[in-house]
Amino acid sequence: MGSVGVKKLASSEEVAWVTGSGTGIGRAVAIKLAERGCDVAVHYNRSEAEARGVAERVGALGRDALLLHGDVADAKDVRRWPRKSTSDSGS
Repeated sequence: MGSVGVKKLASSEEVAWVTGSGTGIGRAVAIKLAERGCDVAVHYNRSEAEARGVAERVGALGRDALLLHGDVADAKDVRRWPRKSTSDSGS
């Protein structure tokens, strides 16, 4: 079974990074990609509870999920995401 949290997404060769994946089309895309065998970086800005639900669903499908919070329009947020997705500490 997959896991949810801050960890390296290394169990799959395919990792999907879906912005706005807490709700709407982003949610549907994140879940569909997990169904097709991808680990998923679940991004949200304001919809934390919904994003956690998506990450749990990804985990229930046997894939790993990483929650990423921030604003895609903020360069500082965007620059820290690659470091977070490859670190075990989440810093």
